[in-house]
Amino acid sequence: MAYPKRDRKENTNPEGTNAAPAAPQVPPVAAPQVIGASGGAPTLPSVTPVAAHNAMRQVWGATGTAPAYERTFQRTQLGADPGVVAESLRKYWDGASGAGDKTPLPVPSTIPLPQAQEYLKSLSTEMKARLDAKLQTLPPEALQRSHFWRMYQQYPEQAATLMARRLWTNQMVGKGPVADWMKWLG
Repeated sequence: MAYPKRDRKENTNPEGTNAAPAAPQVPPVAAPQVIGASGGAPTLPSVTPVAAHNAMRQVWGATGTAPAYERTFQRTQLGADPGVVAESLRKYWDGASGAGDKTPLPVPSTIPLPQAQEYLKSLSTEMKARLDAKLQTLPPEALQRSHFWRMYQQYPEQAATLMARRLWTNQMVGKGPVADWMKWLG
């Protein structure tokens, strides 16, 4: 069934129209005036690089470290550090471990690894026996002050192994470049 036909009438509903409503008119807003920035760090007078370099040299000279400033200036400006030795530093300590010592340093071991491990195990056992004997002779206040003896009381096997490894390492590096360097440092 069809709807009955009616005559079209004018739409009097203002909300149902397709025309957009008019926006209210607002007067234009003027941009605020910006006042120049003030305050902050003081401006320095224009300084030439030479004047700045001379001023820095004078300040560093007052601290007594003028050579350090010269080295720093050359490194930053020229890209090269005049304080670095171009050749090996080993020449400074080469042979220091054997130079005039009354007691010669131990010689590195030449035994193979399995024998070295067995030797380290026996050395650790012997070190534990000696440390146990020393522990019995120490007074109680010395045991409380010493970090090593407190550690030894808690972990005797590990401390003995630590001391044995240190002794073994000292024996291994007693001669050669490492020993020379350590002697030169000491």
